[in-house]
Amino acid sequence: MIRATLAVLAWLALALSPLLAWLRLVPPSMALLGFVGGGLLGAVAALVGCFAWLRGKHDLASKIALSGTFPPVIIIAIAAPGLSYPAINDISTDLSSPPAFQQAQNLTENAGRDMSYPEKFKDQVKNAYPDLGPVTLKAPPDAVYQRALKLAQAHPRWTITRKDAQTHTFEGVAETPVFHWKDDFIVRIQKEDDGSQVDMRSKSRDGKGDLGANAKRIKAFLKELTSPA
Repeated sequence: MIRATLAVLAWLALALSPLLAWLRLVPPSMALLGFVGGGLLGAVAALVGCFAWLRGKHDLASKIALSGTFPPVIIIAIAAPGLSYPAINDISTDLSSPPAFQQAQNLTENAGRDMSYPEKFKDQVKNAYPDLGPVTLKAPPDAVYQRALKLAQAHPRWTITRKDAQTHTFEGVAETPVFHWKDDFIVRIQKEDDGSQVDMRSKSRDGKGDLGANAKRIKAFLKELTSPA
């Protein structure tokens, strides 16, 4: 019966890990470990079930074990779209002078972290996201700042941690909906000819890669900002 038990444990890990993270009962990293572990258990269960089936054990336990095929397939299907992105976790629209975090580096969760922009990421960002860059609006910085801040404050899983109307910058923390991963971001508005230039930077707190999440966040926000009100 161990083959069936492995499959059941795999399904439980796959289902309960994101649920426990969503309920904030376990940290995201632990939930992710359980989620991936469910996939590995499922693969082992499916392998054991396959051997048992080939040996003529066509019982319920073997059928349950073979259902372990699905957890790893589910994980691969979820992760596959993000595997094409580079293993970087700090994205900026301005790579020559990335917006510098101020409040983020003072947060307890970032204690001891280097919040400066990694030089080695710059070429990778250019190659992976050639369409990513600042946007220009034909409005003064004060007006653009107020509109950008209002939009950011309206996001249900964004928390603004610093507002500076003098420098037209604000910082915040974005949280993912299920695992509650937290990423720090900063928006900066500068005067540009007869309008304003908007730059944004988004940095993950965990992991070496972000599966494209930071770039997607920046693109979505800048698109929202430049859309007609």
